Amino acid sequence: MIDPSRAYNQHFDPIAGPGPNQQIVAYPNPTDAGTAFPSPSQDALVDPIGMAVSPNFKDGNGATTDLFVLDGRAGGTGEILDFTLPRAGSTSTTLGGPYAVTGPGILNSPVDMAYDPNTGSLDVVEAAGGGTVVSVSLSGSSGSVNGSVSSVRGSAGPITNLGSGVAGIAVNPASGSALGTIYVDTAETPTAPAQVWQLQPGPDGQGGFTYTSSTLSLPGQVLSNAKGMYCDGSNLYIATSPSPYLTPSEAQALSTATAAQPRDSSTFPTGIVKYTLGTTQLDTATT
Repeated sequence: MIDPSRAYNQHFDPIAGPGPNQQIVAYPNPTDAGTAFPSPSQDALVDPIGMAVSPNFKDGNGATTDLFVLDGRAGGTGEILDFTLPRAGSTSTTLGGPYAVTGPGILNSPVDMAYDPNTGSLDVVEAAGGGTVVSVSLSGSSGSVNGSVSSVRGSAGPITNLGSGVAGIAVNPASGSALGTIYVDTAETPTAPAQVWQLQPGPDGQGGFTYTSSTLSLPGQVLSNAKGMYCDGSNLYIATSPSPYLTPSEAQALSTATAAQPRDSSTFPTGIVKYTLGTTQLDTATT
């Protein structure tokens, strides 16, 4: 319920802007809310944008003990926070923590996170460096896990410039045919189409990995405003919707579709599309 005595921020449709019949998101102004929002300098949830668990943190019965949350603004430039989960069988629903895994200033404009079974680390895609991926190795005990951050490297150094529209990350799981391959999707920008990168690991001769980067053959008209991803080992599932940077003719084709002449659902879909890694087959009718 909106309280007319308080101040609210409003966000309108980014394409059409304010006006009649527009969808509007309203939320309290932090300075006017009854309880102020956490300061970004605090180790608290401010802008949670990703979650992951690690099989390395379990109790004696094999139940997961820690939930790692990526927050885009905690600590000022983003942090990974460690929350302890209620014990299995407990009636408690309260999370313990948070404990800052990375601390202020360690991450730089993070946008998504995934667990990497190949390294046991958390992989984080960042907008910094024109779009890059860092690996966060975990140590310590449940409730006080510490992270050490290093760049994901190619043969010539850290992998950068994946695109300013980097949006989601997924890692091929242990059951997959390409264990540890990292996938990063980028949404369309005014200067670049949407695409999906794959970073394939290989031994670096020192007990670690270097990665070879390439793009998957996926049409930008399907990925468009690509966001999050999930990999089950055989398929990539990519959430997408029409980009705010559609050309006038593309936007017109979407807006003038009718029941008698429905639009082509194979371009600019809204929902989740499936890409089969083994056959490179793309299914735009998943959802």
